Amino acid sequence: MIGVQLDSDFKNYNLHFHTSSVNAKPIYVWDKFIADCPYRQMGCYHAMLVVGYDQSISAFKIMNSWDQTFGTSGYIWVSYDVFRQAVKEAYVASLPPLNANLVRPTAGLPPPETNKFGFFEGYTIDTNWIKKGYYRQYGNIRVGCQYLNAADGIVVLQLYDAKDDMVITSAVFKPGDDYQIFGYKGIEIKLKALYIKHAGRNPLKKAVFYSVAYVNDATE
Repeated sequence: MIGVQLDSDFKNYNLHFHTSSVNAKPIYVWDKFIADCPYRQMGCYHAMLVVGYDQSISAFKIMNSWDQTFGTSGYIWVSYDVFRQAVKEAYVASLPPLNANLVRPTAGLPPPETNKFGFFEGYTIDTNWIKKGYYRQYGNIRVGCQYLNAADGIVVLQLYDAKDDMVITSAVFKPGDDYQIFGYKGIEIKLKALYIKHAGRNPLKKAVFYSVAYVNDATE
């Protein structure tokens, strides 16, 4: 879900957008942004939904809400460059499973060293395993597993700020997919699920093996 600063050309997509093609079908691509419509002014700020992307044309596929007469059956494409300029807010929605309180550490491992901000020190910090209902802690940040379904290959991992006692995000992961990236308090946290297999002393319980990394952009 994105909040977009429109420009005066947006509604005239058929005149001002260039045309391209995806899977041999003609499409409209918004590839030039003109900041002539003030941010958050009524009629200049609009919510839409990102539903895909195509690297061959360097653009995101966007679903609008102006019925099927807009763009191509209600969809347009936004170039990566315009996306960076026009999109002011972006959100990913995910529903955490019920009864998934994370209250116990998986193992009594000493936490890695943290920097002056209380977060991870270094770029790639850890590759480890965790079972459903447990977490591992890195400074102020906990990485927990809320849900694990080995048959379907689905995991819900949670990032939690122990200092402020709040959930940063809960997101669905499929082992083997690329990192998901989350921005929080001036840092960029990268998290992915590697695979699911047995771990620990109980041979009947499976765990997710994950990798967590971060880029520190915070300033004093």
